[in-house]
Amino acid sequence: MSAARPGLHVRLIAPGLLGPMPGMQSAEFPWPDTPVLKRLLGRAEPHPGPVSRLALLKSHFLDADRLQGLAELSFMGEFGHRPRHPVLRADAVHLRADRDRLVLFGPELLAVSSEEARALAAAFDAHFGSEGLHLVPGAEGRGYLRLARMPEIETRPLEAMLGQPVADFLSRGREAAQWRRRLTEMQMLLANHAVNLERQVAGRPTINGLWCWGEGVAPRPRTGLDRHSVLHVDDPLFRGVAMHCGLELMEAPDFEQGFRVPESGREPWLFIDEIRLPAVYGELERWRERVSEFDRLWLAPAFRALRRGEIGILDLMPMNGRIYRLRRHRSWLLWRAEHPARHAASMPVHHAD
Repeated sequence: MSAARPGLHVRLIAPGLLGPMPGMQSAEFPWPDTPVLKRLLGRAEPHPGPVSRLALLKSHFLDADRLQGLAELSFMGEFGHRPRHPVLRADAVHLRADRDRLVLFGPELLAVSSEEARALAAAFDAHFGSEGLHLVPGAEGRGYLRLARMPEIETRPLEAMLGQPVADFLSRGREAAQWRRRLTEMQMLLANHAVNLERQVAGRPTINGLWCWGEGVAPRPRTGLDRHSVLHVDDPLFRGVAMHCGLELMEAPDFEQGFRVPESGREPWLFIDEIRLPAVYGELERWRERVSEFDRLWLAPAFRALRRGEIGILDLMPMNGRIYRLRRHRSWLLWRAEHPARHAASMPVHHAD
């Protein structure tokens, strides 16, 4: 058994745990069986919290009204150092026609190989290099545009675009028209590339666009950050934020291994990302499966550790606008339980302004 650390504050970040999912507000929605989640929701103290991972960056880590420099931070998390030139994130995406609009699907659905990424980057540089644009491939379909200077545009982060129509959220700003033309030119270049012809033959989704985002310079870290925090996360953006803020980094926890009481005395932020994408893309059965597993593999052992005094505070952050804080004495309120339906996240309302 791990040594008891009654003051240890453990945070579980689990976007998608409470949705949003289509139909979730209906009484007929097929919620998975989550006995521990019900107990936690009934006994925890709710506090205002972030509605997305991007909102979490603003509320807890970065001192900014508007997030800037996310590409710079992501580059830092991807390659271990700050970029020497201005950069934008340029992620491989699949644009799919849905009636009279194009809907965006992210690189996590494309399984871009390193060979494909290098081939597309070489073609991109041959076409756009004379304009001072160079594509630096990252891992898992991520990419970075190296620029001579930062353009005067305002973009929307990829995370906010997944499953959304593209036309309403193209870049704005003084140079927006030029960059919209470039995005169209990029689509044409990619559509005719041998990588995509091979994907079509194999019945795989094509890489028919790049989503460029993350302009500007990174804001300063928030004052009063807990320097005893350690972020367990693999996402390069959050890794870069941790580096920028001077926080300790560790690999993201293995979902299948479940919750384990941290060995160090530092305050762990455990980022669980396996539920988010099924929620984003409305994959109901996959979402139900992952939520049930999270209840069994993560919440149940964390709840037991809290009761045994191995940790002091457990925060659950499902990105529904609340943080559920459970202390040891409240974990014994045996009669309290609440159905997750009362806490379901609302479907986002997207505006083009």
